[in-house]
Amino acid sequence: MRFPNISTVSKVMLFVGLLSYSSVAMSQNKEEELMVMAVEKMPEYIGGLDSLKVYLEKNVKYPKYEKDNNIQGRVYVTFIVGKEGKVREARILRSVEGSINFDPEALRVVNEMPDWIPGMQRGKPVSVQFNLPINFSLKKVKKKKKRRKNKQ
Repeated sequence: MRFPNISTVSKVMLFVGLLSYSSVAMSQNKEEELMVMAVEKMPEYIGGLDSLKVYLEKNVKYPKYEKDNNIQGRVYVTFIVGKEGKVREARILRSVEGSINFDPEALRVVNEMPDWIPGMQRGKPVSVQFNLPINFSLKKVKKKKKRRKNKQ
């Protein structure tokens, strides 16, 4: 394909722009519901990010195998917040090397989440893909330092 009077850089940017557009909106099911990845108002966990953090802290259970083997890390989960606010189609984007139980635990917690406030586009609720990192870290027990008495 030839573009008259367009530099090579412009051709590349045009092509990338077309790719970006096609990745922003896609059909998700037979009903041709539009699922959007970039919206005017992103979905929100009820109560905001602080409430989401509390939910994760209360509900994520550290797997025994990983705890016994001192395995820590971050699992990235992607899911769709539907236009009705329901979480669906959760899947793992990135796992922690050496872990065998972090992925199922992260999926369990995400799939059991309460409904969210859906994303909005042009004043209407839309389905939005959302990525969420879930941290698995062991808390270190701090030992109290003994103070030495100075002898003088």
